[in-house]
Amino acid sequence: ALHWRGMRLRNDMDGTPPLTQKPIAPGETFDLAFTPPDAGSFLCHANARENSGRQISEGLIFPVIVEDDAEPSVDLDLICLLQDKIWDETSSPRITINGGLQALAHDLRPGTRLRLRIASASTQRMLSVTLDGAQSFVAAIDGQPCGLFEPERQTLPLAPAQRYDLFFD
Repeated sequence: ALHWRGMRLRNDMDGTPPLTQKPIAPGETFDLAFTPPDAGSFLCHANARENSGRQISEGLIFPVIVEDDAEPSVDLDLICLLQDKIWDETSSPRITINGGLQALAHDLRPGTRLRLRIASASTQRMLSVTLDGAQSFVAAIDGQPCGLFEPERQTLPLAPAQRYDLFFD
């Protein structure tokens, strides 16, 4: 089953077995059909009850961006999905960015407006993201727009499945 984080939709389209639908067995199919009612940054992940944490840590989670006609203009829109990744049974989870261990690097011209969509796919821990060397402004929390504000000490706490949209100029 697929579970949608933060998106308002009909119960029968939000995979929470056995409450809203039965699990989709191997070889079966299930058609999802809905129109998202809100713009924003959301997450969707596998939800097979006892195996959910393992499935998510193995990558069965993805961001879903629903755009609004009145989206603010940006020069670059980046997604940063932070995740606990279990490499094997003997290692402890490591934090990945978009599935990898490498830092994301982009050369930007002065005056570039960047929207950074940060999402936690962590199943193991709270994360703390510090934005060093650039002034950022929070524009949305968990897919919901808010008045722009600068984070305290440029640090954001991230609970599992939490999302922030940030602007940098």
